[in-house]
Amino acid sequence: MYEKRLRKALRYRERWPDVPVREFLDSHIESALRKGARLVSAEESRAMPREMAGVPPFTLAGWAVELAGAHELARRIGVRRAARRVYLVSAGIRPDFDAPERDMIYGLRERADQERQYVMGRRRRTHTATGESVLSW
Repeated sequence: MYEKRLRKALRYRERWPDVPVREFLDSHIESALRKGARLVSAEESRAMPREMAGVPPFTLAGWAVELAGAHELARRIGVRRAARRVYLVSAGIRPDFDAPERDMIYGLRERADQERQYVMGRRRRTHTATGESVLSW
């Protein structure tokens, strides 16, 4: 499943070479959540006072832009469009930024788990003559 998404992401990288790529984007967002960061729905974000919008807690789109370092792109085309492109070039998917918080977190964890399984599978399959595990990126 993850390999299919990765092939799709590679095609989008050719289409938008100026969009920053963040490998294993969902795993990085999940890691931030485990460390105490908060993910809010787009609806909850819109209800925040104006001075709170765009600062932690982040929406899924905000996390994608922040972790990929796509601030300039977000200024040019908007946060949601920039985040959608970051997700397409990094993970090969279009997440639903308007989904309820619970659904976003579930999807995020599911995709992060696929990323971990992919990495662990690569480690298990690749060995040197001495039997040491190495990554073949």
